[in-house]
Amino acid sequence: MKVLVLYKGDLNRTPPAMSVCEHLIDLGVDLTILTSEFCESDVAAFENKNAKIRLIPQPTFLGKGTANKVLAWSHFNRKAWHFIEANPCDALWVASADTALALGKKLQRRKYFLQSHELYDDYPFYRIKLGSYM
Repeated sequence: MKVLVLYKGDLNRTPPAMSVCEHLIDLGVDLTILTSEFCESDVAAFENKNAKIRLIPQPTFLGKGTANKVLAWSHFNRKAWHFIEANPCDALWVASADTALALGKKLQRRKYFLQSHELYDDYPFYRIKLGSYM
């Protein structure tokens, strides 16, 4: 089985998602991780276990604010879908609500697992927007 784990951000800063990746490798899944950042030492460790790491670096010109967040989502969306369409897999593992929203409604036409973290419960924006993804 081929699984693509997607995370917009630094996957190393999300221990639950890192644990999922480790377990998928232990289960013998053909794993590819598509993320914005990944610690260089972890790249080597995962690649030694036959996992593939691909990076979509965040644009460096972006600062804080809503407009910049939308630009970052748009950048991740374009790059991620280009990769997904060029590299078919059996399932997508979306490692955060933010990543799901960045991937857009197109995600709902695919077989995917959404890993949601309890911290999003405090933000009405995420509760409302994620309703159709659950």
